[in-house]
Amino acid sequence: MSTSNAHKNTKSGRRWAIALLRAAPPAVIAAASALHPPFSTASAAALARIGSAPDWLAVHLVLAAAVTAMDATLLDWPGSHSGRWRKMRRTGVWINLAAYPLFLGVDGLGGWLLATTRLPGGVSPLPLRLAAAHFFSSPLVAAVAWTGAAGWVVAAAAIALDRRRRRWPMGPAIVLLVGTVWLGVSHAFPLGTVGGGLIAAAALWSGRVDVTG
Repeated sequence: MSTSNAHKNTKSGRRWAIALLRAAPPAVIAAASALHPPFSTASAAALARIGSAPDWLAVHLVLAAAVTAMDATLLDWPGSHSGRWRKMRRTGVWINLAAYPLFLGVDGLGGWLLATTRLPGGVSPLPLRLAAAHFFSSPLVAAVAWTGAAGWVVAAAAIALDRRRRRWPMGPAIVLLVGTVWLGVSHAFPLGTVGGGLIAAAALWSGRVDVTG
């Protein structure tokens, strides 16, 4: 094997290894979201599902850790190392880091309290259920979650705009953007699983078509 071919194979292998590292956190998000009960409103049925989910806190702690790791990989996506799109990407990531892991941690703690204070009949005390309903429907909690989700979309949009300027393939960026929108709408199943899966697929696709450096 010639030196040039060996160098090419080494570079390709390194690119794939990096792509796999970028794909791992959203893949974990997709798997953890599959264990998250569907949740749209703080209804009595939804609170009952939360209260009967023994792994609720664990799922949210895993999601918070994976989200933090995914944010770090978004900073490392191929693209400009300076300029406005780099700044826009960093701004979006830091917005998400400041809001979404916090939301997941508090969300997990609220569900854990419901699950661990159930009465013998399997129902949490009424005052706690009322407090949980108020918490899960709180505008403040929703604002924190949507702020974090908006940070993802800003970062993904910056990556897409940077790729367009560089005339790089847009496919991975479009899939990334769609994935962040889906995951931002809900980290619960099925949107969270689909969103995480799309982001992981975008990372792998990027490893196939991008030229790093």
